[in-house]
Amino acid sequence: MANTTLRFKDMTFEKVENYDPENTAADKNGMVSYWVAKTPDGEQVVTGENKKKCISAARTYVHEVNEAAEAVEASEVVEEQAAEQQVTEQPEAIEEETQEVVSEEEKAEITEVGTSEATAKESTEEPEINMWLMGYIPKKKQPAILMLRKDDEGYWCRIGNGYIVDAGKGEYDDVIHEAKWKEFLKSLRSVIKAA
Repeated sequence: MANTTLRFKDMTFEKVENYDPENTAADKNGMVSYWVAKTPDGEQVVTGENKKKCISAARTYVHEVNEAAEAVEASEVVEEQAAEQQVTEQPEAIEEETQEVVSEEEKAEITEVGTSEATAKESTEEPEINMWLMGYIPKKKQPAILMLRKDDEGYWCRIGNGYIVDAGKGEYDDVIHEAKWKEFLKSLRSVIKAA
C-alpha cells in the first residue's frame, strides 16, 4: 500500500487579497484579505480570516484526512484477509463421472430447486460485521450488534439480540446510519435493552 499520509509541514499557506468594496470585511481601501492552506499538489483545502485560524483549520483537516485514510486502509486489509480466507475454505468441485440426458422439464425443476436452495442459504448466512470497526465499539454495546459495516455513505449498524435503538418520542428502530464515526458513536449510546 502506498503511503498516503498528509503531513502538516507539507501544507503551504498564502495570503489572498481581493478588491471588494461592498464586503463588510473590506478595509478602507476596499480590500478583503484572508489566508488559504494548500496541499502539496496545490489544492486549496481550508481558509481562515487570519493566519492563526487558517493554521488551526489546516491541522484539523490534516488529522481528519489521515484518520479517514487509515480507516480505509484497515478496512481494505480486513476485506483482503476475508477474501483470502474464503478462497481457501471453498470446497473443490466434484466432477460427475457420468452425464445423463435431462428433459427440459427436469432442467427447469432442477434450476428452480437450486434457486430456492441458494435463496435459503443467503437468508441463513451470518450478517456482515466489520471486526476492525467492532474493536472501537464499547464492550457493553457489542452484544447488541448484528451487522456493522462502512461504505461510501458512512457507517451502518443493525441492532438485535434483545436490544433496540431508542429514537425518542416512544419510537424504536433497529438500524443506525451516520456519515461520520463520532456521530455514529453518539447514536450508539441510544441502544437499550428491549422491554
